[in-house]
Amino acid sequence: MVKIAVNQIQVIKTTTMNKTEFNVILRKNSNKKTGLLDVSKVSSLDNQTKNKMINYIVRRRMAIVKAFINPETDISWLHSMGYLYQAKNKAGFELLCTCETLPKN
Repeated sequence: MVKIAVNQIQVIKTTTMNKTEFNVILRKNSNKKTGLLDVSKVSSLDNQTKNKMINYIVRRRMAIVKAFINPETDISWLHSMGYLYQAKNKAGFELLCTCETLPKN
């Protein structure tokens, strides 16, 4: 039996993004005239924010715009969650999606 002192245990708290935070970030990074996501603005986001956005999208089983994928993103985890397909939608975004979220062109 292994005993671990209480002061040696570290609790890592990860915060998940809620709907309001997600929508605020989407509005800040979208084109004012068209209302579509601006990929150049998304590329300026930090990796932690992009990963939180990806986690929110995966929890809701939506398609992921490839602009959110960054070097810190665990692609094998995305594949295990069913994100196996790559597609392009009518707006011209490259997507990583599941079989349920494939765009119908």
